[in-house]
Amino acid sequence: MSTCPTNDDSTGKVAYPPADNKVREYFMASEPIMAENVDEQATRYLVFLQILFDLTVDLIESKSNVHKAGDLRELLGSESSERAGLYARVADKAGKALEAEKGGNDQPSDRRKKALACTSQSLQRLRKSLSISDDKGPIVIYFDEAHILHTKLTPDDNVSFYAALCSALSSLESDIFAIFLSTKSSLTAFAPPQELHPSLRVFSAAENHLVAPFTELPFDIHPRLPIKDVTLEKLHTASFMCRFGRPL
Repeated sequence: MSTCPTNDDSTGKVAYPPADNKVREYFMASEPIMAENVDEQATRYLVFLQILFDLTVDLIESKSNVHKAGDLRELLGSESSERAGLYARVADKAGKALEAEKGGNDQPSDRRKKALACTSQSLQRLRKSLSISDDKGPIVIYFDEAHILHTKLTPDDNVSFYAALCSALSSLESDIFAIFLSTKSSLTAFAPPQELHPSLRVFSAAENHLVAPFTELPFDIHPRLPIKDVTLEKLHTASFMCRFGRPL
């Protein structure tokens, strides 16, 4: 499993981990192509993901010490200069890609289909570069402080930018898993019940397959406490920490 972390904190305060300002600015904007509806806003996010995957592959290939998912996770740590530089390049290149599409004759749904096809190819390229086989799980992207995406709506269909991002991610169907984190206590926008869900596919589904939100992740959960015979070296491994409400 490989993770692509983003922190969209907008408070401007010193926080840990530091905010990824370039990501937040891109995700909250609707220029250079004015996103009038959910298809156009979802296309904006798909273009970002495509370029993120492509430039991550380029970064991996330029580093002799990055061979697997764990190496990439360390390279893109919360205070990594590589991470800040990567996101700045992605946002800049994605903006230019959208600018190049400005004034085209394609319908929003056609632009979205084209962006989806390109993003899917880039995702497979990233998996291959990290030697992630089909049975080894998805690429995980997590969005910290993602509640700011609820504050903006597309003009034509009144859909939140958060719903547009979820729509873009779900259209990739497989090989990717998204986690949204927030310190806000309200769950109505993040995880609405099926009967109030903005997605028609979810709303009209015969069965409710929505994943219930995790509202509390304490650190000391284990069926057999206290734990004995654990070395200091093992304490900070992912396999050990995943047992204690710290999946990432």
